Amino acid sequence: QDRLINGDLFLIYLIAYPVGRFLLEFLRLDPAQLGRININQTLMLLVALVSTGVLIWRHRKREKMLQNQSRSKIRSRLITIYYDRH
Repeated sequence: QDRLINGDLFLIYLIAYPVGRFLLEFLRLDPAQLGRININQTLMLLVALVSTGVLIWRHRKREKMLQNQSRSKIRSRLITIYYDRH
């Protein structure tokens, strides 16, 4: 099941907002520079990448958990069927 779980909407916001902000920083007339690096763009890119990673990790973790649950249900059904017949 590809569904949103608790916290996904917030993570999607933490991906979309920094991407928009990153792009808007190109239009600034007075960018916040540290050396040759724009600090605001760097921070927004970092937030977007970390949020994307967390979102992917949460869904992979959930997928593995659902697979393990379905395997446990199958095993318990097979055991029940076996003992009912013997």
